[in-house]
Amino acid sequence: MSSINQNKGILVENDQIIQNIKSSDKKIYSIVLTGGPSAGKSTIIQFVKKYFNKYNSDKADNQKILVLTLNEIATHLINQGVTYTGKIETLFQKLVLSNQISMEDTIYTYAKELSEYYGKIVILMDRGLIDGKAYLFNYIDDNGNPKPINSITDSECTKIMTSLNIKWNNILKRIQTKEPEPKEEPKEEVEKEHLQKYNEHLEKYDLIIHIVTGAQGTGFFYTTENNAARSETATEALELDKKTQIVWEYTTTKPIYILDNREGIICRQGKGVQIIKILCKLLGITYSDIFIDTKIDTNVDTSKVTLMGGYLKYKSKYLKLKNSLKMN
Repeated sequence: MSSINQNKGILVENDQIIQNIKSSDKKIYSIVLTGGPSAGKSTIIQFVKKYFNKYNSDKADNQKILVLTLNEIATHLINQGVTYTGKIETLFQKLVLSNQISMEDTIYTYAKELSEYYGKIVILMDRGLIDGKAYLFNYIDDNGNPKPINSITDSECTKIMTSLNIKWNNILKRIQTKEPEPKEEPKEEVEKEHLQKYNEHLEKYDLIIHIVTGAQGTGFFYTTENNAARSETATEALELDKKTQIVWEYTTTKPIYILDNREGIICRQGKGVQIIKILCKLLGITYSDIFIDTKIDTNVDTSKVTLMGGYLKYKSKYLKLKNSLKMN
């Protein structure tokens, strides 16, 4: 049996990603940045915001690109003292989902209200609704020991995801997406409404960008010092990174762009430039190095960061990806 890590996805030119998302009359783009711990998501989001702030400096309002951001909900809760391990793990995921949906509703409403005043609006999310699944993804072998993700086969992965989806749906049924009505609705109607709300939000995502953890490769870029809520070792971060990629593949129908630690984009600035170039193509504007903030990783020559630093995966919901092509 083959290992799940042999399924690398469908590798395509970035232009193909853009063509599948871009629309001449589309005003709001919703992009989820996901990946393992210490992938650089938070740093990259601020890096991207600075780029477009500089880009907007001499533009009329109807030509400006407004970048709205949604910080990671789980980190916010952990920093408030909410625990996520042990018996309350599913409760924690319920809290994350409830808060995520509420914050997404808020930011979507705000973006829609402002859309007539700006050229385009980009919503960058530090993780999305599916990320929490990775923390519930486990496989116990015949001896009662957790099995490393690298050794899990396709058939085992399918079995895990089938069980996990049932558990996840049970969590979704119990989330609170609005204030309780004085007269409670029938339980079945409430659960149906929660699942519908969740699926509606998944459909609003235009592109998923999986930024591989800095623990990949030499692990030189992996750190826990810049996030008090991060406690994983580099090995644990790699496990979570792979689990995160899997749960998104098995749940979303949207394109997933994998941004790994290959030469030229291994640092946060290199990855940030890569994402900015994707966004510029998506928005129909010209990328320029003059808007790049050079305070981060100043040793990186951004002109050498091309649009060929990653690959794309397409998934049908709950179906295993079979095709694999290598990018030149």
